[in-house]
Amino acid sequence: MASKNSRDNKQVYEDLKEQLSKLSRSLKVLETRALKHNFSTSELTSKGRKTSSVKLLKTAKESDVRPLNKNVLDGLAKLVSALDTLTEIRKQRKSKESKIHGAAVGRRRKSKRSINFETIENDITNYKILISDISAEAETVDQVTKSGKISLEEGKITKSKEEKMRQEIAAISSRWNVLCKDAVDKCNSIEAFVLEMQTEYSKLDLWMNNAEIADSSLMEYDPYADHPEKLGTTITAVRLQLHENQKVLENFRKSKPRLHNMNDIAATLMKSGRLDEEDTDELERVINVIVAKWESIDNRLNASRDRIYAEINKLRQRLVKQRQSIIRRFSSRRNSSFRRKRSMRKKREAQQKKEVETKDQDANERKIDISMKETVTKRTSLDLTVSSDQNSKVDERIRVLSKKEIVTSSAAVDLNASLDPVHVVVKIDNDSDEESLRLEKQSNAFKSFDSSLKYCERNEQSLEEESLQKFSVPETRRKELEKQLNDITRFERDVEKSRSEFHSQVDKFEKAKEEDFFNDTDTEILGKRVEDLKNRWDQLWGEHINNKNRIIKATLDLNDKSLLKMSKEFNDIERQINRPEMYEDERLSLEENILKQKRLIDDIGSYDSEIIEVNVSARGLLERGSIEKGKFEEVHKETDSLREKQKQLKKMCRENGDRLATDLLDFNQRNNKSPVAVEEETIQISDDYSMLAASLDDLLADDISDEGFAELDSPRSVLETKMRDFDGQVQSMNQWINDSEKLVNSLHVGMDPDEVSKRIQEIKIRCRDIEKKEAKVKYINKLGQEITAESLDTTLTDGVEEKLVTLNKKWRDTREILSDYHDKDEDEHSEFGSCCCFQMIKKAFQACFYS
Repeated sequence: MASKNSRDNKQVYEDLKEQLSKLSRSLKVLETRALKHNFSTSELTSKGRKTSSVKLLKTAKESDVRPLNKNVLDGLAKLVSALDTLTEIRKQRKSKESKIHGAAVGRRRKSKRSINFETIENDITNYKILISDISAEAETVDQVTKSGKISLEEGKITKSKEEKMRQEIAAISSRWNVLCKDAVDKCNSIEAFVLEMQTEYSKLDLWMNNAEIADSSLMEYDPYADHPEKLGTTITAVRLQLHENQKVLENFRKSKPRLHNMNDIAATLMKSGRLDEEDTDELERVINVIVAKWESIDNRLNASRDRIYAEINKLRQRLVKQRQSIIRRFSSRRNSSFRRKRSMRKKREAQQKKEVETKDQDANERKIDISMKETVTKRTSLDLTVSSDQNSKVDERIRVLSKKEIVTSSAAVDLNASLDPVHVVVKIDNDSDEESLRLEKQSNAFKSFDSSLKYCERNEQSLEEESLQKFSVPETRRKELEKQLNDITRFERDVEKSRSEFHSQVDKFEKAKEEDFFNDTDTEILGKRVEDLKNRWDQLWGEHINNKNRIIKATLDLNDKSLLKMSKEFNDIERQINRPEMYEDERLSLEENILKQKRLIDDIGSYDSEIIEVNVSARGLLERGSIEKGKFEEVHKETDSLREKQKQLKKMCRENGDRLATDLLDFNQRNNKSPVAVEEETIQISDDYSMLAASLDDLLADDISDEGFAELDSPRSVLETKMRDFDGQVQSMNQWINDSEKLVNSLHVGMDPDEVSKRIQEIKIRCRDIEKKEAKVKYINKLGQEITAESLDTTLTDGVEEKLVTLNKKWRDTREILSDYHDKDEDEHSEFGSCCCFQMIKKAFQACFYS
């Protein structure tokens, strides 16, 4: 009876073992398929998933079998739902066609991210097949594990094989749970990805509807863009046309903020990475077409306005010429002859010519009489002076002279009377010249101010186009965002300069109005143009302020994200430091954990540049006046806390590395069978880890193979090892010194303040490492002394001593420079402006400012 039970138990064990073997092979196939299943995009299976891997646990304790068939079936249902959602999205895409026609114009965006719809659908379908196979295997796993547990509980398996069977069942259960968990996580991730696609396509449909509405509203302005086709013939009529054009232009430009918003949403959709490539290209085409239409209509409206202004100027100049012509006509003596026929004019001209000749003849006769009378008068006066004794003739002569004086005065009166028309003509000509000069002065003033206004309009239009193209959408990368911030600062200076020029022209215009340089018509036209240009400048300034605030907010958000990301990653690194890797082999565990500490220190050190970038970015915003000092101090405080956390993590890694290295030495001493005693030493983990690497090489060289004892190191091999270590340490230290000198020497006068701040932060980081590098130099000197003491080769010892002398000299100079720099305060650094670094390091650059 006992033998029969023994045979039954043996048969039960064999059957159970065979079932477990088959199940293990099936699981191996599923695990291999799960591991080798590649997706077209990593985002498809990484959205909101926890990291899990499918791997065989060599040593697993007994655990309860938790069949996850229900969860796997839920995941399968999610995949089916995802495929249905994709089918629905495909139908919607095919049913809706864009009503906005036009070729692809404008710039192509480099930041587009898209997917292949068919590839995503194939990935989900293939993974659905895998999940179906996993679900089909669930019942077999459940039966085998249950039967195995029942057999163990009933004692049908011998005690010698009971523990092994428990381990195999536990391993199968663990593998099954890991496989199911990984499958469920990927199903959840795929579902989340497809839901995001559905959301983005819903946004795309809404955007397309809004785009059609915007396109139709834009096309309503298209018939008015070239109006008026025929300009009026009077200034009043053309002014009415100008008012209509300005009203249409004002209403049209109210759609600009909406267009900006649509452009931002389109850029977000194209960067989401959830749209098909064709849909992304179509979205880019539509937004470019709408922008091109808006710019085209705006340019045509501006051209119509300029055409109207030109026509007004033309009519005004024609009116001025007509006025001047009328003044010239009415100020001429020939004015009445302009309304007569040609024959009458000729007759009148001949008559006037005859009258002039007659008047000239009479004038000549009068001149002769006057000259004769003057001669007689002179002779009479001479007779009076010579013949004073003829008193009787004096009275008669006096009477004759008085008569002649009366005749002479009457001739003078006739001459003045004949010259009166000449004086009248001269006076009229003088008035005409003054009026002509006044009109010419007004015309020149109008032309001058008109050209100034056109210059201001061109400046405003070019600045508006630059604002729309460069600053409407903030960049996402730090370098591009910093460049955009510098550009908008330069753009702000350009706007302020052009705006001040415009205001100076406005002041000149007001003064010219007070001094009556313009007539009423010109004053009204120029006043409206000035008012319109004022509104455009105010609108441009408001848009610039909004763009600047958006860019500053994007910079601050990027800094906050970087700080939050670094804080989370530091916490993850801290957890990794405190969670060592455990393996069955103690030596392997120690070596892997030492390398892990080395890798973690490298990872921690890689955050230096990111912390500096955040600090420099905040300081740049503070210097530009974009943020308050309190905000900068808050960011500075957070970066300081991150630096302290960084130092703390590095210290923890070094302490763990030193402890693990000591444990590894102890382990080697315990397992070393050679008669030579092993010298005990503590290995310090330096920044470049070359000491640790050399120590690990020495430790690994002492390992005992499975076939026998390792050979003892000869003195020659020990010396060669020390020499290799010495060369590596010297090379590493020289590289660090050269990099420090290059960093300090890179500072120069006229350098960008942001770049100066960044370099200063890098120099400060190196200043903190002086003590560590000092210890490293001491170690190199000690190692060099050991080599020179042990080596018999004079060439080798001379080379080592020469390297030590050179290294120590370079180290003293570099340490002095960095120490002098480190002693100065931050306030002292900021006093020197852009050339502060030369003055702070005065011992190294005493002659820099002599020229």
